[in-house]
Amino acid sequence: MSAKAPCSSPLKYYIEVFIVTVIPLAPTSFLSWLRSLMPAKKPLPTEKRARALIRAIDAGGLPLNAAIVNDIARQLGLEVSAKARMEDTINRIRAALNR
Repeated sequence: MSAKAPCSSPLKYYIEVFIVTVIPLAPTSFLSWLRSLMPAKKPLPTEKRARALIRAIDAGGLPLNAAIVNDIARQLGLEVSAKARMEDTINRIRAALNR
């Protein structure tokens, strides 16, 4: 006597196995499960962010967000006015990196 197959096709069998074994182990939220698969990125140190900004500007890029430039400058210990021109702030960052 031959043993009866659990399903009529191998694909259906694998789907049943998946449903019985994997799905109960999945977290309640699909997004939290996806996040658990990817490790969190550590933020770059301030000096690396500043050097990357200067490299991008020297390569011809334009910073579009003045708040990011000001944040980098403040993290370097510079006092930055909200009304300061971005070019002045970038020059101050360059001077701080060259010290």
